[in-house]
Amino acid sequence: DVLHLCSKLKIFKCSNQNIKLMPELPSSLQVLRCCNNQLESLNLSKLTGLTVLSCSSNKICTLNLSELKHLKSIDCSNNHLDELNTLGCTELVTLRCEFNRLIWLNLTQCSKLKNFRCCLNKITRLDLTPCSKLKNLSCSRNRISELLLTRCSKLEELDCSDNRLRELLLTQCSKLEELIIQRNMDLAVDQHMFDNKPYLRTVWLLGTATHWHNLPPDIRNNQNIYIDIRPRRLINQGLNNAQNSHLASTHQSASQNATYLADQFKNASLDTAYQAFCDWAQNIKCSDMEILDGNNRATLNYKYLTAKNWIAYPSHLEHVDKKSQISVKQFIALFWLAAPGRLRFRPAGP
Repeated sequence: DVLHLCSKLKIFKCSNQNIKLMPELPSSLQVLRCCNNQLESLNLSKLTGLTVLSCSSNKICTLNLSELKHLKSIDCSNNHLDELNTLGCTELVTLRCEFNRLIWLNLTQCSKLKNFRCCLNKITRLDLTPCSKLKNLSCSRNRISELLLTRCSKLEELDCSDNRLRELLLTQCSKLEELIIQRNMDLAVDQHMFDNKPYLRTVWLLGTATHWHNLPPDIRNNQNIYIDIRPRRLINQGLNNAQNSHLASTHQSASQNATYLADQFKNASLDTAYQAFCDWAQNIKCSDMEILDGNNRATLNYKYLTAKNWIAYPSHLEHVDKKSQISVKQFIALFWLAAPGRLRFRPAGP
């Protein structure tokens, strides 16, 4: 343990080393990457020059970053966090804290924040009014009933799906390009939600209290905007032939695959297979890598995150495909049975 003596050390990487206790680090450090370890705590109070912190996929319960005034990027996703203190992080640009146990966040001093992901927590209220430079926000799969975006005039992408929103004010979000608010069951779209949104290209409304006729005509008839409100309505409304054809072919392909796999594994125990899938998914360690590769294809990390999502929110699993009469849960089990052994039993890790 001589790291603290390295007075000129600026970058320290120790990911995937099964570390349980972080050694004392020199105050000169600017970048710390310690992902995929067994850390339960992390004392960074002396690292006042730190600009980048990546400590995802550990077992950290609390993280106090109030002394780190130069931090620009934080990734503390996939931990056990129930407390995250970012007061004092006035230079913060990127914050990722998804897959934790956070109930609330205070971002009042994060005025430079541009990219923020807090999916899969237990947050009930989120005030981003101070974050006037915010461009990308993903806060899906929380318990949010109030989302404040009053001064977020630069917001381009918003995903607040799977929450408890009843209303959503986007008056100032004139640069919005993608809006995902699906599965907020009591959320009805206000007639003025889409006012002054010239860059809007994608809207996901499936599973909300919004109906097709509630949408403004200029939105319904805009062929440059993809709208997912309810599959049967999309197909019947003739919104966009290419979109409707793609949606129909996707449903048909999934139905055919389900029927084929059910015939191949008709004597198998699907409950046992589904439980095996859950056991595998729960032990996955997701890295802090990007979800898309250089060719815009989903990375392995993104697929791992998706697998975790399936078991974290099981309410959709009982949905039954009308044609094959196979539920989502059964289809996952069938897929698990069909997956090659080298993929199914691959050791957990990025």
